[in-house]
This record gives sequence, structure tokens and C-alpha cells, in this order.
Amino acid sequence: MKLHVLFKLIPATLWLGLVITFPATAEPDTHRSYYSIQVLSGTLATVKSAWQKSQDLLFVRIEKHADQHKLRVGFWRSKAEAENQLAGIKIHFPDAFVLATEYKPSKILLDWSGNFARSSGESTSTGKQPIKIPGGLIKPVPVPSHVVSTTVSGSGVLIGTPSASSNIVSVQKTTQSNTVTTSQLNVVAQEEKRTLPAEPAAPSSSPIKVAVTEPARKQRAAMPDETQLWQLLHDEQYDMLQAEINRIHAKHGKWQPPQELLSLLQQGKLRQKIDQAIQNKDAATLVQLGELHPEDFSCLHVDWAWALAEAQATLKQTDALHLILHRLIPDCSEQDRLATLYKAKSWLDNTLWEILLEREAQEIRSNEGESKFRRLRYDHGMEKLLAAHQMQNQIAFRTLLQQLGSDIEHYRDADAALLSGWHYFNTQETTTATLWFNKTLAWNPELHDARSGLALIALQDKRFADAKRFADALPDGNEGKQELLRTVSAAMAPGPRVLAMTGGETNTGITYSAAYAGVIMPIHSRLGGIGNGIVQRLWADRLTYSYDNDGQKTQAEQLGIEGSLGYQKSGPWGSWAMFAGAVYRDTHFSPDAPNNPARGGFVRGRIQIEGERILNKDWRVNVNANYVTGQNSYWTRGRLLYNLNERILAGPEVITLGDPNFQIRQYGGAVMGLSVLSGADVTVRGGARETQEGTTMYLGLELARPF
Repeated sequence: MKLHVLFKLIPATLWLGLVITFPATAEPDTHRSYYSIQVLSGTLATVKSAWQKSQDLLFVRIEKHADQHKLRVGFWRSKAEAENQLAGIKIHFPDAFVLATEYKPSKILLDWSGNFARSSGESTSTGKQPIKIPGGLIKPVPVPSHVVSTTVSGSGVLIGTPSASSNIVSVQKTTQSNTVTTSQLNVVAQEEKRTLPAEPAAPSSSPIKVAVTEPARKQRAAMPDETQLWQLLHDEQYDMLQAEINRIHAKHGKWQPPQELLSLLQQGKLRQKIDQAIQNKDAATLVQLGELHPEDFSCLHVDWAWALAEAQATLKQTDALHLILHRLIPDCSEQDRLATLYKAKSWLDNTLWEILLEREAQEIRSNEGESKFRRLRYDHGMEKLLAAHQMQNQIAFRTLLQQLGSDIEHYRDADAALLSGWHYFNTQETTTATLWFNKTLAWNPELHDARSGLALIALQDKRFADAKRFADALPDGNEGKQELLRTVSAAMAPGPRVLAMTGGETNTGITYSAAYAGVIMPIHSRLGGIGNGIVQRLWADRLTYSYDNDGQKTQAEQLGIEGSLGYQKSGPWGSWAMFAGAVYRDTHFSPDAPNNPARGGFVRGRIQIEGERILNKDWRVNVNANYVTGQNSYWTRGRLLYNLNERILAGPEVITLGDPNFQIRQYGGAVMGLSVLSGADVTVRGGARETQEGTTMYLGLELARPF
């Protein structure tokens, strides 16, 4: 799109609404270095059109450098002040940029007071009054308004006038005590090689010749042509430009390159270094450039700031990283602030990132920005919620869930609802779990785990018809569908189920052996049923062992009969059970051991605790322990089991047992769930046994079958 078309598309009210402020000491001094904003460059007509729309901006002017016309604004002594104003101008002129320059009246073609300037000594007044600016007074520069062009012919300068009768003798400007003549004006104009803008007029038929002195002609001839330098700058050939500047300076010792050219060259070289460091992922160089030029890594070039932040994160420079991010938030635009938050999440830990998040929360955002910020904060909360669930931190999970509840509803997040349902199910809050499972299916019917949860809740509540309905709704390929249907069918079968168990264990050396048989039966009540509710346990066992009795090996044989009551609870999280009752034990020793308190027959109390925790779909932990009062005998076992398939579990086991007279430790492994007999589960165990007499090997077999 051509520039003059662009200007037509920009509402004048928006452009004129830009207000640039200057400090009270900002009076421009001739040939002093300042920072300005270059708005655009192009033909005189194009640049002048933009100038006419921007006269409310202070120090707005058209400058001519070589054959280029440039619209510039402001004289700031601080680069930061110029950059603060740049963002507003870039809204309408995306290519605007800050550059270092000097106040040179000779370069100004059209100044902020509406004057067509000719040189540092003369100008054409538009009749405006002097403009008062902070820190001083800048007067209009008088130059006849009918001057239209200059041409060089022979040994003089020809000035065209509207008519032959014009009797212009000289043009003067009073500035301090200096008077500039028409002759001097035209010499300067020839040296600057300018074409003045003015209203079109026919050249005069009676030109006035002004003689040019020989020294001036030699001086003009000695000055180099700078056009190629500006072309090299435009083409970003910075090394070639520097070499050409050095060559010209060596040839023309008194020549100095334009300050603007040097400023733009310096900026171009820096930009090239930064871009190259980013492209090469050179974190060390990028951090070094950031330390040397912090003002260039700001909201004005936010992609550079992000690259610097990533480099600092790579080098683990946390303090510097946090500092630059705190400059971007809240200084940048809404879009760049939110983008910074997204990017910073991979650079900072949660604590530091949440500080940035809360900093952004204090800012004012548009409706679209508020929507993006809310989603960003929600996604972060969900990450923390999932982490708390994986770590089984129930308190943190519950707190986060309460904070995110409204957003889960707002986003209709079915995955979060499913996670919430299982949380409440595992804490046995089945009413709340049911609500979340139903929301899951309403938002995403394909999340079938919610139906599994509803089926299990229905089983616990004895709503067997509902449990079967939920189980039947699961797809045929669902891993737990058949197990659920079997459980539902068994629960719906008439009469209680009985679990019968038997087993034995022996070892090399015959120092220890054990055998047992027993049943677990539910008691008829609304809580009844194997796996859940009140049950009774009937048990019989036989145990043989040997121990050292004051240097003499003593063999023991023990028979026992037990009856106890217990309570069982099971679910997808695992199971637990507790039993308490009485046991009769009759123990004989060979040779006899009158000093052993276990000798003879006694009725004593017995307690037992069992539990299994399902860690995930692959692993579970199983523990079992019992204790007999009076005899002070104990037996404990722990297993870590891995799920090989739907039925078979395998893993290591550790067993300890004994009483005040003997202790045994066993280290081995077990394989559970083998289907050797129809309807029965077989467990095979084996490993090493340690006693006071030494280490032997043991082998055990267990059988369980429901009826």
C-alpha cells in the first residue's frame, strides 16, 4: 500500500490525539545530541501530508538528508523518554523508530511552526507568530514565500522569481547578531543540494545572478557524495558501510559522516548482533548484550526480551530472569503481557510464576484479554490439582477443587469432573461423587470411567439393578466391564457367599511347618456380603517349630481352633478387614519345657488386621497381621504385588513370626491368582527362612474358593 493511501485511512482525530510531553529543560540546542522518533520517509508530498496531520505534536518537522525527506518528532535527552512515546506513534506508523540525532536547523525543511526553512540562516515565514516551547523561544525564519527553486548554471546560482519586475536585493534573518546575505544563502543551498517546496510558479524571465567565489566552488567539489552511504544503510550492509565511511574519511580528511548515519549504523549493527545471537541460540552472547543495552530489551521489542529471558533461564540466572519479566509485566500491552505469562511458565518454578500471575491480575484487561487470563489461570490450577491427586495429598486436592469448582462448571471440563468424582468416591462421599460422575457424562458421554464409578456406588448402596444398568452401558472392550458384571451377578444371587481357604508351608530341615483351613461367612444383615459388612471367621491350624532352650534343641507342636467376628470393606481403592475373637491352643514340647508359658492348653484372645491398597492399575500393597494375648505370639506379612494381567498378581513378600522363645523371618515372593482348579485361586510362595539355627528354604501353597 502506498504511503499517501495509508494516510487517508488514518482518522485525523486519532493522529492529532497523540500528545507527546517534554521536560521543561528540553529546549533544543544547535548541534547537541538528542533522541527523536522518525515517523516515516518518502517523497516530499507524502511526508508533508503526514506533517499536516501531526502539527499538534511538539517539534514535528520535515528534514531533508541528501535526496531523502524524513518526518521526525521530538528532541529528547533520554532514550527511555523517546521510547515511551514510540508505542503511540507506532499504532499509526508501524515502521517508526527511535534514533539519535542532532538539532541542525540547516537540515529542517518544514518546522513545527509551519515555516519552510531554507538553511540555518534563512527561511520562508507562513506568517505564524513565534511558538513558545518549554525552555526557550524559537522564532520563525523569514524567507520570501515566492521562491520556488534553485538551479546552478555556470559560475553562479540562478534564483527564479514570479515576475521580472521583482527587485529582490537581499534576504536577511536576524538571529543574535548574524546577518546572512542572499549570496550566502544560495551557496549553502547549493552545498546542501536541496529543492525547496513551494507553490508552483513559472520561472522568472529575468533571473538574478549571484556570483560564487572560487573557494566556495573548490569546497563544494571537495565534498564527497553521501548517496551511496545511505543506500548501504538501507540495504543493511553495515560492514560495507563502515568500510566506505573509513575510506571516504581517509580521502577527505575534514569530512565527517552525518551523525544520523552513524546513529542508524550503530543501531543496525546492534540489531544484527541480537538477531544473530537469537538465531544461533547463543545464550551467553544474548545475556551479555542484554546487560550492555537493557533499553533495547523492552516492550518496544518484546520478541528480543523473550529471547533474553529464555537465555537467562537456560543459564539459570533466576534473579535477572525475574527482573526482566517484572519489567514486561505490567509495562507491555495486554497481548504481550499474556504472551509473556505463557512463555514464562516454562522458565520459572510455580512459586515465582504465580507471583507474575498475581501481578498481571492487578492489571486492567479487555473482555478478550480477561477471557484468556482466566483460562491461563485455570489451566495452571488444573495442573496443581492433578499433581495433588497423583501425590495423594487429599487436603491440597480438596482445597484446589473448591477453588476451581466454578471454573470447571464454566468450561464444562469433563476430565476434571471425572477426577473429582473419583476423589469423592475414594473418600466414601458417594453422594458428591455421584454428582460429579453425572456431570462428566453430561459433558462427555465417551468418558466411560464415570459409568464404572456409578456402578460401584450402586453396588455399595445395594441398588443392584442400577449397578447392572451402568455396567451394561460400558463398551464391550472396556477392561473392567466383565468384572463388574460378575460382581453384580454375585451380589444379586440369593443367599450369602462363603469363602473357604486352606494352605500349608514347609521348609528344608523340617525345623518349621504350618497348615491351616478355615471359612469366612457373612452374618445375615443389611450389611452382609463377602467383601463388605459383618462376617464371622472360623479357623483351625497346626504349627511345628524348634528352638534353642538353654542349649538344648526343643521341638514344639501346636494345635489351634479360633472363632472371631469381623468387618470388611472393599472398593476400587482396595479393601480392609478387622477381626477379634478367641483361640484355643494346645502346645506340646519335646523334650518337655515346663518353663515355656505356651506349654499346655489355653483359651486366649486374638486380633487380626488385613488391608490392601491399590496404588494404580499395575501395583498394590497387601499387609496382614495377628496377635495372641497371654502367649504374646505374633505373625505379620507384607507384599508388594504387580498386576501381570486381570487375575494374576506377583511380587515380593516379607514374613515375621514368633513369641518370646523363638523368632522366624522369611524373605521370598508370591504368585497369586493361578487358576489350577475350577473356581479356585491358587497362590504359590517360596523363599528363604532365617532362624537361630540358620537359614533354610521354604515353600508354601494357598487355595481360596468362594461358594
